[in-house]
Amino acid sequence: MAAHRHHHLPDLFRFFLVFIAALAIGFGVPSFWLWIGSMYQGAAGETRLTTEGAVIVFAGVILSYLLLMIAGATLSARQRTGLRQPDHWNRSMRDEPRRRAPLTPTEAAFVAGAILATVAHLIWLFTFAGSPLPVG
Repeated sequence: MAAHRHHHLPDLFRFFLVFIAALAIGFGVPSFWLWIGSMYQGAAGETRLTTEGAVIVFAGVILSYLLLMIAGATLSARQRTGLRQPDHWNRSMRDEPRRRAPLTPTEAAFVAGAILATVAHLIWLFTFAGSPLPVG
């Protein structure tokens, strides 16, 4: 029974690592770049969003995501062992269908981050955003 319990410990640990990475990806990266953009605008004396501030935030988020995906792909490639499997389009039709490969931790973190960010945005939209329409 103890061996069975230890088998799930790495799965639970991996789940928490993916969850923390998803929070960092979904909320940490955009929040960091919003803070950088606000520092830039505050130093310029602006009190509203400028084009330069928006470009800094947007480009920073996109660049950060690209760098994180490259880093995750590099780590995943180092963990893979064995021969390279042929692509699905390059296999014989007689080959048996293969099971779909599980998500890598990087893929799981990005998927979970997108889901968490979407759910948080929907909660904000329907509960806290208020109506943009004029009242009475």
